Amino acid sequence: FDKGLSPVEHSEGVKQKTVLVRTKNGSRAMFWVRDASIVALASLQNATAVVRLAMENPSLPIVFVCGGVNWCDGRALEDEIICTYLLQCLTASVGDPALLLLDDTARMLLQDAPPSWQMLQRRFELGPTSTLLAAVASGPSRGDSAHCLEVDSFCNVLPVYLPSLDAFVSCPMDFGHQVRHPLLDAKLPSRQNSYNSFPGQKGMSRSSSASQVRGRLRVLIVRHGEYVGMKNRAMAGITNPGLSERGVEQAKVAADWMSVEPVVAVFSSPLLRCTSVAELV
Repeated sequence: FDKGLSPVEHSEGVKQKTVLVRTKNGSRAMFWVRDASIVALASLQNATAVVRLAMENPSLPIVFVCGGVNWCDGRALEDEIICTYLLQCLTASVGDPALLLLDDTARMLLQDAPPSWQMLQRRFELGPTSTLLAAVASGPSRGDSAHCLEVDSFCNVLPVYLPSLDAFVSCPMDFGHQVRHPLLDAKLPSRQNSYNSFPGQKGMSRSSSASQVRGRLRVLIVRHGEYVGMKNRAMAGITNPGLSERGVEQAKVAADWMSVEPVVAVFSSPLLRCTSVAELV
């Protein structure tokens, strides 16, 4: 494996790359939730995006799933602290908290919620996983707990599970709700202006991109260009000719046109004339 246990290590050298992550507890938990309507990865670092997702889908029940420890057989204190914080943000952000139907576990977490950010930090740093990371960490990895506690450092990042890919992809969504952070509202004003933009697009208005459609996925369909022998026959069918020189130029034009789009996945026929276009896109 290229990376170890350190969250800080996972954030280095991965830009513009596809990351394959294997976990004991998280991977096992996925088998329990993979058929849900929406499965998203949640943390303190994307707290605002997670709470807004819940607020954008009021008709869907919300379930916070903690991977735990020991192959999901034990409770993980850090996971429960994150869930408690997200619940605090959700109850503080909805118009009428009394309308939230909380189960016994959610009520128990809120009753035992730390009253201040400093106490939350302390509890988190004393958790079993944080203690383990602190014991084995060296160099930059010594900041693992602090890294995990960086609330909204990725405030618009929402990895959502796509069953067709069996993978998580970043999902753009219409951020139409203001999210309150009861323990940190006074410390987060500098990020308020970036809550309605996507990473790398700070300051972009909600109406400036056609791809930001509330609750919907935008699909772009691209046909392959001219293939070898196309002028001599109407259809290539299952035969597998490659693109002609003109077809390659057409594919480059299509790729250039799509370069401004926030494309998160490309699906293609296995035929050569199609994969050649997909590779350029």
